[in-house]
Amino acid sequence: MTRALFLDRDGVLDELVYYASANEWEAPRVVEDVRMIDGVSEALQRFVDAGWLLIIVTNQPSAAKGKTSLEALHAVHELIVQSLHVPIAHSYECFHHPADGCVCRKPSPFFLREAEREHAIDLAQSWMVGD
Repeated sequence: MTRALFLDRDGVLDELVYYASANEWEAPRVVEDVRMIDGVSEALQRFVDAGWLLIIVTNQPSAAKGKTSLEALHAVHELIVQSLHVPIAHSYECFHHPADGCVCRKPSPFFLREAEREHAIDLAQSWMVGD
């Protein structure tokens, strides 16, 4: 079995964005707003070199809230993954509105269990990093 480093995305890999319209710090809604956190790629490369799988688990409700499009969110995610320059084994994204009551929205362990099954991960030897 494999150990994995589960990574929240926004505030961990990329910087949160202040949107005055919502008076909130949020995930980037468009690719122009993406800013990577300094040093994150180098830190993640150390985990890859040590044999860890890197898996992103993120809530992305902005489209469900009417703040951007699903296509824009996919483009943002693709840019973030490419900007890391490290192998990401899988990304799990919940696009549901927080009020939907879905099973996949963090802090639910749904996606961690999916990753456990799909990638033969030993959850007892794995870690989750979030902000």
